[in-house]
Amino acid sequence: MFSGAVGLSGLAGYGYVVGGTTLIGSLTMAVGFALSGVAEALPAGRRRTAGGLRIAAIVLMLSLIGGVAFAPEYIV
Repeated sequence: MFSGAVGLSGLAGYGYVVGGTTLIGSLTMAVGFALSGVAEALPAGRRRTAGGLRIAAIVLMLSLIGGVAFAPEYIV
């Protein structure tokens, strides 16, 4: 998950430097992947924290889908 977050962050950074776009969708997905990666890296004793991070990642990804559905001019 961390490699996906790094890759999408690099893609968004490249798009900003070269094309002048912000790529909000890529940054949102990178944050969601990072949250999920942190949840997977936590020890077994932190199950409640890991669950909260996973739920936060799911809510973030669903909000991205909702944004594409209801306000695509801000996302795409």
